[in-house]
Parts: sequence; structure tokens; C-alpha cells
Amino acid sequence: MMFPLNVRSFLKNIKLFKENNFFALNISKLLLTFIFNIISKPFIILEAFFYDKNIEKIKLQEDPIFIIGHWRTGTTFLHYLLCKDSQFGFLTNAYAFTFSCAYFLDNTFFRSLIRFFLPEKRPMDSLKLDIDLAQETEFAFMNISNMSCYHWWNFPDKMKKYFDNNLFLDQMSKINFLIFKKQYLNVIKKLSKLNKGKRLVLKNPIDTGRINFLLELFPNAKFVYCKRNRYETFYSTKKLHVKMISAFSFQKSYFENIDEDSFNKLILYFYKNILKQYEYQKNLIPKENLIELDFDELTNNTVSVLNRIYKKFNLKDFSNFLEKVCPYVNEMSKHKSDEYIVDDEIKVMIDEIVTDINLKIA
Repeated sequence: MMFPLNVRSFLKNIKLFKENNFFALNISKLLLTFIFNIISKPFIILEAFFYDKNIEKIKLQEDPIFIIGHWRTGTTFLHYLLCKDSQFGFLTNAYAFTFSCAYFLDNTFFRSLIRFFLPEKRPMDSLKLDIDLAQETEFAFMNISNMSCYHWWNFPDKMKKYFDNNLFLDQMSKINFLIFKKQYLNVIKKLSKLNKGKRLVLKNPIDTGRINFLLELFPNAKFVYCKRNRYETFYSTKKLHVKMISAFSFQKSYFENIDEDSFNKLILYFYKNILKQYEYQKNLIPKENLIELDFDELTNNTVSVLNRIYKKFNLKDFSNFLEKVCPYVNEMSKHKSDEYIVDDEIKVMIDEIVTDINLKIA
């Protein structure tokens, strides 16, 4: 079982439910969410009063390292690897799902509660899950903001709306953009404080299409872009959405109301626009601050890839890091990715997308 919605403000949840036809939603998940809200509310109030009021004054000692790339391209594997290095700070599952009261996570009750609801393995690829393992930034952002892309799994009827609103930031109203920017930056600053000022390694696939925004906040940030066989990416992402909607959705019978062809086109729409935004914006990143990795290279030559990252970004203590990470590399060498039979029609549509992007860039 997974959290249907993060521990967050009761009023923020009510607004989301109201926007998505409250009376048509799953009652049991609504009830569970309200229980979490009630339990966490005192901690959220205390945290806002004693800790969060000074977040905007926090200065990062070093700009983050961003792991980007379309969903299911190896970003999680790389994130897990780099977060084995104690010089880096990162967002844990525990922080991600209770970010509004993260300072109280040393509380045994909270940790036990999160561990109870967190599955042992990720549903889309069976990778291990634990409350202290790394998680995507978007889950923390989802915890404090109604502007998060990941509300698309809570309310899949509006997947395209949540995606567009989060990817095309230049189309936001000025006021909404300023709110978005402040909330996003506050997540990063709070995470820096939670990690005692360590340099952050952050993974967030939706950030793949927001390079200019990230550079505005962090001009000296480092970027590692992961890519994978385009057909494997499509089918693996489709599986991801099916699993996550089943776990997180408040809306009843979503897959009974959408045919497979429409669902495929929706996933291809996301794929096209993420890739297009990245290709249009990647030249904004100084060459010394960007590395592009292939999924097969990362999984088959992991140590070599890590060495390249450390050398290019002038990261220290690779030999010490290697000692810590090698057992995990050996463990993951036994992990097998799913194999997919590629439908000819899907293949043609994906190829057309890639060709169209390449032509426009040229």
C-alpha cells in the first residue's frame, strides 16, 4: 500500500478535492487522507512556526547536482548510487511523504507509520523501498503545493493539465510563476537544512523540461541526463503510470473510462514534450556542467560511469565512495529489466516524435 496523498495541509487537500469533484472520489482513500491530516496537523503548525519561517534566508553552500531524464531511464538507479556517498544530501522517502513536518521525523511514531504504509518494493520495477532511501523532489513539492505535476496520479482525469501546468512555466501567469518559484526554492532550501548544508543530489524527471528555470535558481548547478531506448522508455513509463494511478488515484475506475489508444497517446504526448523541452534548453547548460548517460552504459559499466561523473564535476573522494557503492553495484547487477514486445503502430509514432524533434532542432 502507498500513501494516497502526502501528509500535508488539510485546506490544500480540500481545495484539490473540490477541483476534482469531491463526491465522485474514493471514500476510503479520502478517509485515510483526512486521518493523516489530523495526526500531522499539530506537527505542521509547530514546524511552520518554529522552523519554516526562516527558510527563505537559507543559502546553499554549493549548487545542487540534478539527475534528469524521462521517467524510467535509469535516474533512480543513478540517484541511489550517488546517495551512497556521505558528502551528499538528498530527499529520503521519509522526508518526501511528510515534508510539511519533516523536522519531527526522528519521532519513532512517525517513522513507524510511514514504514507501515510504504511497500517493500517499488511497484513499477521491484527495486527496494525504504524510508531512508532517496526519493524524487517532486514528492516533497507535492507535499506543500497544489501546483505539483504528481497530482496527476491522484486525479488522472486531468493528467494533461497537471503536466502542462508544470512543464510550460513560461505560460503561467506572473503571480502563479512567483508562487511556484518560491515554493520550489523553499523545498530545496529546507532540504539543505535537513541535510546540514551538504551538497544536494536531486532527482526529478519533470525537471528535464525546466532547465532554464533551474539555471535561474542555480547558475552553477551540475546536470546528469539519463536516456534509454525509446521503445523501452515508452512501455516502462506506461507500466509506471498504471501502477501509480492504481496506488494513488482518488478517482474511481479511471481505466474503465479511457481506452488504451487514448492512454498511449497521452504517454507519447508527455514523452514528446519532455524531450523537446530538454533538447531546446540543454545548450543553456555550460558544457562542463552536463553529462549525458545511456541506460545500458549505466547498468553495464556502472563504476566507469561513476568515475566519469566524479572526474568531470571535480567531486572528491571517489576511492572512498567506491568502497561504499560496490556492494550495491554487485547487487544490482543481478536485477533484470522487463522486456517488451514493441507494437508496430507505437514504434512508428515514437519514431515520428524523435524525427520531428531532431528536425526542429536542426
